[in-house]
Amino acid sequence: MSNLGIRDRSIRNRFRDRWIREVKEPNEADARAYTLMVQVQSPNRLVLNPAELQVSDWSQKQYNDMWDAVLAEFCDKLVVSPYWAFSSGGRMEVQRMFLLNRRVEDLFGNPVTKVVVEEADRKVHEQLADMGFSSEEIQGLLPPVKIPAATVGVTRFEDHDFNDTIKWILEERQWQNRVQSFDDRLRTDRHGAKDENGEWRVMLDKYFEQARQTGVETDEGRTKLLVFVTLAVAMMEQVGVAFGPFPEPGVSSGEAITVSQLNAPDMTAEQRLALALAWIAREERYVRSRFSEGHDDENTKEGLGNNSWWYRQLRLYWHKAHQQGLDTPLGRRYLGKYVSTAFGLAMSVVRLYGSPPKPTRKTAEELLSRGLF
Repeated sequence: MSNLGIRDRSIRNRFRDRWIREVKEPNEADARAYTLMVQVQSPNRLVLNPAELQVSDWSQKQYNDMWDAVLAEFCDKLVVSPYWAFSSGGRMEVQRMFLLNRRVEDLFGNPVTKVVVEEADRKVHEQLADMGFSSEEIQGLLPPVKIPAATVGVTRFEDHDFNDTIKWILEERQWQNRVQSFDDRLRTDRHGAKDENGEWRVMLDKYFEQARQTGVETDEGRTKLLVFVTLAVAMMEQVGVAFGPFPEPGVSSGEAITVSQLNAPDMTAEQRLALALAWIAREERYVRSRFSEGHDDENTKEGLGNNSWWYRQLRLYWHKAHQQGLDTPLGRRYLGKYVSTAFGLAMSVVRLYGSPPKPTRKTAEELLSRGLF
């Protein structure tokens, strides 16, 4: 709308092919990924994805009426995506569930309260205003979310560091998946199952070193660290494709291995990403039961030198993963712990120094010319 100077919903019909390519299809891919993330974290629940129902001759009102009935009759909980407040349908769903006095959560089980809704709405208005939309245009495109005060608590939105870190990785990784030059599968094949100094380590070490040389208290240093973590997630995805599924998260290293079967060969890139992030989320809950956030933060304040706690933990899990072999369940368990340790470091850095800037969107050619990939 901003690029084309159009301020009403006629844009969907006037530029239908572009709308499908740039809005509809990416949103549907994200919805599939988010649905899988929720399903992995709630294996005994039925998770419904409204984007899966498509009737060619239905109006938007028919979709709204149908889904409103589903919410009222069958859903005890609504899980919202990171950018739900930009969706008129998402806003109506949130309002409906509050009116029904039912639970609304984000992707990781955090409650979406009145405070959270108001903050999300404020940010949407600010962003659209910065893009040139007037208050009247915003109100016409996005209905207000009316929440009955009696049914909503005002608990502070916890775990912002976890959510901010996940969102950063999600955006960066989804963008990487759209750039064909990032051939992670070939890199994984060349790296092999036991090459501790293979291609993935070279790339991961480069960004980790840049982060600690620049300093994670700086925007640039935190950005380099988040790229390091994102690449660790990318390796986890591709190791699962090349060598098999990861053992169940949330257990100590010495316990018996139970291997998840959620590793179909025809998974999309979005689904593989969702599966990896869901694994990390469950592992993070287990880690928090053993180590406090304060423990992590004290170690972060000590720095990232070769004798630091974080560096030693990362090297330990990396060595064990390759010693066992990525082609074994135990090796993949240790790789998962390496990735979740990197994620824990990123969370601690975000808590102490704030979120880094949003990922930049350079072209593949720019990245290749700089030797980054």
